Amino acid sequence: MGRLCPGWTLKRASAWLDAISPGIFDATALTGYSTETVETYKRFRLAAHAASEGVSWLRTQYDSSLQLLLAITGLVLLIACANLDGTGAGDWHSGGNRAVAGRRTRGQRPVVWLEAL
Repeated sequence: MGRLCPGWTLKRASAWLDAISPGIFDATALTGYSTETVETYKRFRLAAHAASEGVSWLRTQYDSSLQLLLAITGLVLLIACANLDGTGAGDWHSGGNRAVAGRRTRGQRPVVWLEAL
């Protein structure tokens, strides 16, 4: 990952990387592998691609699954926020407006509040 030099285009950068690739792969040739594997390695070529396009197979493999996971997460957060907003909008058994006065919960002081939808 890197930035293009000022005045360079992707085409120019790819051509330059393609030109220096043989020297890089020859200098870093694998040892202890079959001749066929070493020759395959030496035929690799470097290239420049726009980062927005991505070059990873992971992007194409898991893109739709990750979008579905993100949508489900958003839905769960939306439901959680509706339940925490305190208006009872997310409380399905709420009977609309109701007043609760003098109710004791676990030894606490009486709670007086009005819940309005």
